[in-house]
Amino acid sequence: MFDTSATSAYEFILRYDPDLGEWEQVVLPENIAKFEDLSGASFVASDISGATLDGALVLQVTYGTTLVGYVRYTAEGAWETLDYGYLLTSGPLFGTLASDGDDLYVFGGLAITINEGASSSSDSTAVYRVDLEAEPYTSPEKCGDLSTGRIRPQVAYGNGEFAVSGGVSRSYQMGGVSGAEVVA
Repeated sequence: MFDTSATSAYEFILRYDPDLGEWEQVVLPENIAKFEDLSGASFVASDISGATLDGALVLQVTYGTTLVGYVRYTAEGAWETLDYGYLLTSGPLFGTLASDGDDLYVFGGLAITINEGASSSSDSTAVYRVDLEAEPYTSPEKCGDLSTGRIRPQVAYGNGEFAVSGGVSRSYQMGGVSGAEVVA
């Protein structure tokens, strides 16, 4: 899911049922599809990426151009909000969430930089480890780099390594990024 306009919330995710051979909609609870801060300002989900960890699906939800939050969808079908999240000036926007079975990682994305009140953005080469137990609004830990910046790359894990490919790039006017790389 990728929506830079952030004018409408995502209301569901898709779940595949292998027994039926069909996709079905899983409705996002209102408090996950939309985030309201303490001032009453409301932000809608503009991007969602997910990975499995400890038998549950963890979703990384980007709210507008302000905040990234995390929620868990359990195998029993229950939604759990998680306290951890970060401001977009502390980590990537539109990165891909992936898991090695022990930890969560965010690959690539769009890096937002604010310098003397002016903001700029660029393709992120960073790989971040996400600690869901960390204090809210702390930056995720940078633990590596990709050879090239990729926004929303495809990421797969196996044999102790991540394969990262595709994605898009601002440098290519949001065109596709070629090549693949392995990250240990």
